[in-house]
This record gives sequence, structure tokens and C-alpha cells, in this order.
Amino acid sequence: MKFKYPIAALFFLSIALNAIGQINNVLNYSLEQRISCLGFLTCHTAPPQVTHWDSPTNATPDWLNTPCHSGTYGMPQNYAGYQYARSGASYAGLGIDGSSTHYREYITGTLADSLKPNKKYCVEFYVSLADSLWWAESALGAYFSNDSLCYSSSQTILPYTPQIENPLNNIIADKVDWVPISGEFTALGGEIFITLGDFYSDLQSNFDSVGNGGKIWKQPYPNTYYYVDDVSVRELTIANAGKADTVCLGDSVLIGKDTITPGVSFYWLPTTGLSNPNIPQPKASPTTTTTYTLTVINDSIHNCNCTDSVTKDFVTISVCTGINEITNKLASKIYPDPNNGIFTLSISKFYNNSEIVIYDLLGGVVYTSKINSATSKIDLGGESKGMYFYKIITKEGDSIGSGEFIIEK
Repeated sequence: MKFKYPIAALFFLSIALNAIGQINNVLNYSLEQRISCLGFLTCHTAPPQVTHWDSPTNATPDWLNTPCHSGTYGMPQNYAGYQYARSGASYAGLGIDGSSTHYREYITGTLADSLKPNKKYCVEFYVSLADSLWWAESALGAYFSNDSLCYSSSQTILPYTPQIENPLNNIIADKVDWVPISGEFTALGGEIFITLGDFYSDLQSNFDSVGNGGKIWKQPYPNTYYYVDDVSVRELTIANAGKADTVCLGDSVLIGKDTITPGVSFYWLPTTGLSNPNIPQPKASPTTTTTYTLTVINDSIHNCNCTDSVTKDFVTISVCTGINEITNKLASKIYPDPNNGIFTLSISKFYNNSEIVIYDLLGGVVYTSKINSATSKIDLGGESKGMYFYKIITKEGDSIGSGEFIIEK
């Protein structure tokens, strides 16, 4: 921070993969990894000395830690106050000046992978007001970009609107505990940089006098300084129960969506007829028409201020009561229809090792055969005239198509 005193700084984040839970996409998220003890460099002018982090402007955010520093830039004791890191032994310090200089400090970090279009992400970072400050504010946020920001001759407000914002009526004045700033947003796709700081004008930043500060920070105009630690960006898994379907007694159908994410729990209700009620895509074999409810809990971010950390979805599986109520899941056709017992089966998609089973009006099986292509010639010339029904079954035993036809002689 640089109001009256030049201060070199270094912001440090730790590892991209949490020991438990969903993947944190922020590299060096807890301010620990470094190349040297020099501090944040401006606009990637050299390899970042705080691994994967630098300053997007010419301002001077601080890296406060041990064992690199003690005293002025130490941790827990430093020139701005006394605070232990939320995790590890390092954190950043961001200065914000509410005078006519509009001075702002920011830090920009790199994500392990670019964000996916139309996917929702939960974002969280922690801040604490330094002990020596007489003023607090609310306008702290996180801005995501496809390219790294670079304003090498500027120390003022960056011209961007953050996707994640602390509510402007929520003054952060806690000097004891770490306060989370969190929220969710839908990515446009390609975002791979995150910038933290105050993106608002002095008036919009909502400064408030909190008193009980130190001598060197007492100014006639608002200025403040926040410690920052533990930055996380995690993709949210949203409940997807799948599409409504129909099965006959004894048949099964997959419901849900095949997705495996560490730190996410799946709960299906009712559990009746399900192969496993705690996986994203179980087999459903209900005996009566059933509406299944899927609840998805993103466990590792359940306390994050994200409305979609817990989501629900529904799907209804109908059960046919007779063979004449079979509903197609695979487009299929018998032609000619009616026919003399010799006809062609045409299907919209060929499934390897699937078979056709043909039933008479009483439900007795009169024919079975492997399906080897999208069109199959079938000979039932020896069967009596009447109505017949067919089902197309996969090698796993699932019914994926059905219909009826008439033999006339």
C-alpha cells in the first residue's frame, strides 16, 4: 500500500486441488507459494515472484508472511495490525484511498483452467480489516477476464464491473475474524484470470468511520486496508434428473446425468425401484408411475453464499400396464404394415448387440433375433394373421424401442 510510505508487497496462493472436496480452480489460492520474497510485480513484467499472482497496476499491494518477512511485512504482526493467516503463513494486503487520488490496490491471479461457457461457479475469498484503520468500506469484489489486466502507469480505479461483489450495504469492519465475500456467477467461457479489489468510485465504496485505529492511519479523508486470504473458484454441479420416460414392468431406464465430481452428494427420493439412490445416474425400475426427486448438494461449498449450492430436479417415469401401451424411446418402423409376415424393421439408431423381441396379442414371445444394422429383414410367414407387438432391447436388457404391426393373409 502506498499512501505516505512506499511498501513492497507479495501475494501468495497455495495449491489448486483441495485435499477434500471439489476442485478449487485458483492456483496458489492460500498465498503460500513463491519464487522469491520480492513482492508483487506489475503486469507480468517478469515471472511472478508470488507464484501465479501479480499486480495489474502500478500500485503496491503487500504480501505479508513468515518466514520471508517480520515486523513491517510480517505475519501475524505487521505495520497495519496483527492477524494470523486464515490458512498457511501468508496473506495479501490491499490499500484503498477515498481521497481525490482514488488510489486502489489490486491483485490478479491465474486459474488452473479457463471457465466453461454457461457453467455456474461459486467464488469466495476472505478479508479482514487491519487493526490500525479508522475507516472501513463495503465495495470489494472479484472480476474475471479472459486476458490479464495491465495498467502499468495507473494507481487508480480499474474500469470494470466485478461479477462477484460484497453487498454495498455490508460494511466490513471486523478486525478479529476473517469475513467471507462470496457469490456465484455464470461464466461466458474462457475466463482464466481473477482480479480482487475495489472497482468503485469513492462515493460508491461506502466508506464508514469505525474508530479505534492507529496514529499513522488517522487521516481527514477515508482510507482503509484489508488483509486477503484463501481465494476459491469452484464449478457448481446442478441437479439434472433427466427426461420423463416410460417403461414396462420388469424393464429399467437410466435417469439423471452421468457426472462424477468430488465433494458433491446425490440423493434420490423415493428410493423404490432405484439401483442406487446416491449416484447421479441410477437405473429406475418402478412398478407404478413414479416421480423421482434428485437433490444435489455441493458439500465443499455448502456454506458459500451461492443459491445453487443445493439444487433439486424432478423426473416422472411412467409404467405401462399392458404390452399395447409401450412407448417408443427409439424411432422405429415396420414396413409394409399390414404385411404377409415378411417385413422390414427400420430403426433410427443402431445399438450394437441389441435384439428385437416380437410378442403375440397374448404376450407370448414368437420371435427373437439380433439386430445387426439399422434395417433388418424379418420372416414371420409361419405365424397366424393378427396384431403383433415388438420391443427393441439392448445387451444390458433395457427396452429402447417398441411398436405394433398387423399380419394379414
